[in-house]
Amino acid sequence: MKKIEQEIKFHKEKLWAYWRKNLGEKFAKHPLEIIQWEATRRCDLQCKHCGSPRENVNLQSELSTKEVISAFTQIKNGIDLSGFKFITITGGEPFLRADLFKVLALFKSFGWITTIQTNGNFLAQNPERIPELLNLGVAGIGLDLDGAEELHDDLRCRLGHWRQTRELVKKLLKYSDVLHTTVTTVVSKQNISSLPNLWKEIEILDSHRWRLLPIENIGRAKNKNLALDRADYLNLLSFVTEKRLLKLNEQSVQTELGCVGWFGKNLEGAIRPYVWSCIAGRTCLGIMYDGGISACAHIDRAFLQGNVRKDNIYDVWENSFEIFRDRPKQKICLCCPEKDFCTLSMHKLDAFGRIRECVFNNLTEGR
Repeated sequence: MKKIEQEIKFHKEKLWAYWRKNLGEKFAKHPLEIIQWEATRRCDLQCKHCGSPRENVNLQSELSTKEVISAFTQIKNGIDLSGFKFITITGGEPFLRADLFKVLALFKSFGWITTIQTNGNFLAQNPERIPELLNLGVAGIGLDLDGAEELHDDLRCRLGHWRQTRELVKKLLKYSDVLHTTVTTVVSKQNISSLPNLWKEIEILDSHRWRLLPIENIGRAKNKNLALDRADYLNLLSFVTEKRLLKLNEQSVQTELGCVGWFGKNLEGAIRPYVWSCIAGRTCLGIMYDGGISACAHIDRAFLQGNVRKDNIYDVWENSFEIFRDRPKQKICLCCPEKDFCTLSMHKLDAFGRIRECVFNNLTEGR
């Protein structure tokens, strides 16, 4: 028995080494696969835990329609997109851009697949435009439910928003053969204990995917003691693993942990349908609301490497992204047993390049 266990461990390690080698080769070639476009920082909600709030930003510096078309045409014509997968649109609230449908038509003319993360207000008020989105190549819509009705409405600062989102999910699922609907829950101290009840609601809705995203200590959530501690993470991981096992038996909605960092070889592949790696600047490009060129729409603006208003996007992608592709190990990483597999999450770094949080370290400390 012991010999069999040793054999299994040996082959597992070989598979991990093979995965890491292939990943390194891919990052070295950095094929552009995903674009994240932060369409605007304007929003018609005032969510208490928003990581990209409209405060302290110059909303007047938002790209014009002409500038948006110019930037994405430059990407289409200037960068090798042979391995391109999709563009995802975030905010703020994307539907506050009056030109959004015009830009979507541009993306469709490029042959691009598009997904949109929205608070749902526009589509709830204009459900007749959902088929128009499908005709423009939109293949995925993401919405948020952050707990029971009262808690969700309180977090979103909008009475009735929970019911509105729930009804919108139902409407979107009528197009489930061509439209992928994801429900995201930002998990914090406030709602982690209510996840089992929320799961029952998600099951009734029967969305394609339920994504659980641990809250970040940024934006409006900063310094509000909402972040998860080790015990919370352990409970969350146990919950997600249990629900994913149900999915394997075709008994549940696809439940997964969001992009929050490396959880270790024992958990990766079990808590989401893939092994996590940070693709920011490696296979992912971010275009910010004001034209900033980033590696991802969710990392600190201190890492911007240019602006579409004055820089050639291809030049930035090819020559200015080394900071993302060859990331030096931090002090906390040097003695970590997983350092050869973790690819260091860029959105966990502060403006000075210091790690704000290492989820693997959170899980293992105190053992």
